[in-house]
Amino acid sequence: MKRFTFISLFILIFFCAKSQSTEFHPKYAIKTSYSHTLIWHNPNRFNIEFDSKINRFSDIGVYLGYRALPIYDNLNPYLSQKAPMPSFGISGNIYLLPLFIKKENFRFDVYASFKVGGYHIFSNKYPFNKSGIEYGLFGGASFNLTHRIGLIFEYGKSKSYFSLAKSVTFGLNIKLGRKPSQQEKI
Repeated sequence: MKRFTFISLFILIFFCAKSQSTEFHPKYAIKTSYSHTLIWHNPNRFNIEFDSKINRFSDIGVYLGYRALPIYDNLNPYLSQKAPMPSFGISGNIYLLPLFIKKENFRFDVYASFKVGGYHIFSNKYPFNKSGIEYGLFGGASFNLTHRIGLIFEYGKSKSYFSLAKSVTFGLNIKLGRKPSQQEKI
């Protein structure tokens, strides 16, 4: 948790220092987030996502996630071990507000998101050392604090090792781009 917080703060400070331009055309984005699943036995997850803008209305990317899965002993249910459960896959977002609002530097956005990928549970307890497919559909909102930094909130359903579960995601969105040259402005 400390490492995740340190890396997120470092990225936040670095890009805040670079966000003084008023003209900004983001092409890539990095999302760091924390997901809380709304069922008791499904552990929370940390995610990092790298997205590339396709057009004004959509982007596609890859994600990596990590959670520590508790595995209980059948003989003594109070003893458990934490099995690492990394996940990976592709993700995509469809932005809905650009369909209705034509303003370029709008600070608020609403989007629909999907994730499709896989996971692997690393455990020495037999039936738990396994791999599988995960997927999810989410509705999200983002609020841009600066040209580069924004806060995200997502709510949706996802399927992983556990049954279909509702989850809430909070995070930080960092947009990467460049200032247009004088020829591109004309």
